[in-house]
Amino acid sequence: MTLNILEEVTKTSIELLLKEPFYAHLFSTLNKEVVTKQHSVATMAVGLRHNSFVLIINEHFWSSVLTNPKHRYGVVKHEVLHLIFNHLLRNVKENGKDSLLLNIAMDLVVNQYILSDYLPEYSIFLDTFPPLAVV
Repeated sequence: MTLNILEEVTKTSIELLLKEPFYAHLFSTLNKEVVTKQHSVATMAVGLRHNSFVLIINEHFWSSVLTNPKHRYGVVKHEVLHLIFNHLLRNVKENGKDSLLLNIAMDLVVNQYILSDYLPEYSIFLDTFPPLAVV
């Protein structure tokens, strides 16, 4: 199962390379780790392990939820954008910030750079929060 998922992630990264090489270059530097359904990362996330960035992929999310190739592309780009905007370097606990609220804000930022067709329908955008929409 893990090998199959990693092969599918590679296919997605090739598509990213052909369409958006800048993002693909950053994506290629990530270690990839497939985790079980029970893992604390229930979807996908970028993290830091042993002084290296890692893409954590929940096997259930990838295989059973994220089945649309366009959505896989968009979610991979979403995770790369978190790196570009240095979101991993935000120390939530030390600054006393609400981690859920901060995560929502960071997702709103990165999702502005992805066409909505490329993200699952439950994704959040500025129009999800009308008072935030700037005219």
